[in-house]
Amino acid sequence: FRVGDPVRFTVDALSDDEFTGTITFVGAAVNRDNRTIPVEVRVSNAGGKLKPSMIAEMAVRLRERENSVVIPEDYVIKNDMDSFVVFVVENGEAVERQVKIGGTSRGAVLILDGLEVGDRLITAGAQNVAQGQPVTVEN
Repeated sequence: FRVGDPVRFTVDALSDDEFTGTITFVGAAVNRDNRTIPVEVRVSNAGGKLKPSMIAEMAVRLRERENSVVIPEDYVIKNDMDSFVVFVVENGEAVERQVKIGGTSRGAVLILDGLEVGDRLITAGAQNVAQGQPVTVEN
């Protein structure tokens, strides 16, 4: 993210409200202790709800991708250093699929390759499934 990017954020004290602003400053380095980057955001506080020292959780849209497959990262199994798989159901059997992953955010992972929209992903017990194992789908 960079200066000029729009952001959305919430504060714990006002959990029902979502605010917007624009990034005006981004620090040059990541803090090693807590892995944070200082960021300043200009916001309109017309209602006067925001007060000094409130801590915010901010969301920045880095890039928009259409027709993407995003799944919970718990469904992705790491085989080797850079090898990831998921299991899908084909003809009543578990089938292991190699996937290429992109970014992750809030427990979700972008699948760049290996899954298509409409594939039947095994979600319950995915860590204990084996290639070719019979699978019964329960809705």
